[in-house]
Amino acid sequence: MQSIGLIIGSNRPNRIAIQIAKWIDENFDSSSLELEMIDLKKINLPFLDEPEIPAKGNYQQGHTIKWAK
Repeated sequence: MQSIGLIIGSNRPNRIAIQIAKWIDENFDSSSLELEMIDLKKINLPFLDEPEIPAKGNYQQGHTIKWAK
């Protein structure tokens, strides 16, 4: 079965994105796809700390290299 990642991109304390994502998850209906919620607040990914743009793939930070794998 294939998955679709639903990325919850807001990590603010009063975010409403989590409620919207939960609603989508509860109402998603597919026999051939499953929904995987990806909450960036829980992943604890440091943002924007690489010296080059991500499209180049020349990562310097260990956490970014791990994330890219």
